[in-house]
Amino acid sequence: MGNQRRGFGTGDHSSASKRTPRNSTPVPQDERTLMERAIDLARRCVNEEGRVSPKVGAVVAREGVVLGEAYRGELAPGNHAEFTLLEIKLKNETLAGSTLFTTLEPCTVRNTPKIPCVERIIERRIMRVFIGVLDPNDEIRGLGELRLRAAGVEVARFYPDLMAQIEELNREFTRGQIGARHLRRTTAQTSDPADPNEVGPNGHRTGTDKSDEMEWVPDDERPSEFRQD
Repeated sequence: MGNQRRGFGTGDHSSASKRTPRNSTPVPQDERTLMERAIDLARRCVNEEGRVSPKVGAVVAREGVVLGEAYRGELAPGNHAEFTLLEIKLKNETLAGSTLFTTLEPCTVRNTPKIPCVERIIERRIMRVFIGVLDPNDEIRGLGELRLRAAGVEVARFYPDLMAQIEELNREFTRGQIGARHLRRTTAQTSDPADPNEVGPNGHRTGTDKSDEMEWVPDDERPSEFRQD
């Protein structure tokens, strides 16, 4: 989707995070500040026992005013940031029309009876989702974004310099995910289908090369080597 990221509100993208004084009206924050807040939350994540887990932070806001925030594993090991935010912290809040800032593309598959985060987002009628980076697993990369778009949710990305921060933060996790879809090959695919006792028209053994059957004939100039016939 490229570096799409603008179009959901305006504001001074260089402003620092604003703290709301007690007993006062919440101060709206611009998109960049909310993205940075999600990254700050992601930095709090720790690996789950026995595995390298992604560092994910999430913030929900309406018109720039933060409604809630969470990070992966904040309340229980393994709990996704979106689950913690939408189903625990903001379980009884009305989120229709709000915007979600999440540092990692929401998941599309969970083991039953768990519900994928992307479906929770759709159920809560969140209007816009800013995604920090897509999932590094090549089997599922982009599926969360496509599911959101199919449901009518507006999707955009974090600013490029912030995306780089997220990638660096998850470098160890990404290393284990890239190429996660391993090619499984049958015995027939990894063995020579030619009969080991078969010989070609010149009386030499045969074999296959690039799916073609060949006769391996000794090279006249280098008898210890073979050429394909």
